[in-house]
Amino acid sequence: RNFKLLFWGIGVPASYHRKYGDAHKLHYKFNDFFNKRTDGLIFYSDCPVKIHEDRGYNISKLFVANNTVNILKVDINNENKDSILFIGTLYLEKGLQILLDSYLNAYRENINIPELNIVGGGDQFNDILKWIENNNLIEKIHLLGPIYDENTKADIFSKSIVSISPLQAGLSVLESMGYGVPYITMEDAITGGEAFNIKHNVNGLRLNNIDEFKDVILDVTKNKEKYIQFGLNAYKHYWENRKPEDMAKGISDAIEKTF
Repeated sequence: RNFKLLFWGIGVPASYHRKYGDAHKLHYKFNDFFNKRTDGLIFYSDCPVKIHEDRGYNISKLFVANNTVNILKVDINNENKDSILFIGTLYLEKGLQILLDSYLNAYRENINIPELNIVGGGDQFNDILKWIENNNLIEKIHLLGPIYDENTKADIFSKSIVSISPLQAGLSVLESMGYGVPYITMEDAITGGEAFNIKHNVNGLRLNNIDEFKDVILDVTKNKEKYIQFGLNAYKHYWENRKPEDMAKGISDAIEKTF
């Protein structure tokens, strides 16, 4: 061919039904057939670089443009923070029921735990509403539906101490960080690489056991300042390293080095 060719993508298999990088050998062989005929590969994170290097790819042809999302830049007012947040489409695979059960168990130990805001729509919406009503938590858990207005979302984030999604960690990781809210998920959460922005006990938490979510909710109640500091660290990470401009620079650097 008489043109340069770069592929841009996640770099490894991942979906709601497959953990990051978990795939049959045939998958990689099929991808290799096409990928090794390109002039370079651009990945959503740096994790696939080592995987491809081990598979015989030239390291000079592997690039990273960290995946991110565009948000409003707002000042953080920690005095406003009084709630827990779940944001995203309401799929079973995200583990929202784990969060609800953990919240209920935490509430039974301490009725003063922060209120939980759930932003998103989806298949589980009516079931979740019924669960909230059946467990008499209407005053504590607010099912807000899908929200697309960025100013409204910014206001919700400004009041959030933490953002929790037990089994899935996608672009909401970067969205939360950009608003100064630490993200809490499982160590092996479904991700396209976004979860690797979370540094455990620095700008968020990556847990090893689903039973820990109840403990985290109770800890947020008792040690709010710790999570506010996590949020400040998350805010710094996003605005110094994960802005859309940073992602664009990763792509432009790959193009310049390829050409």
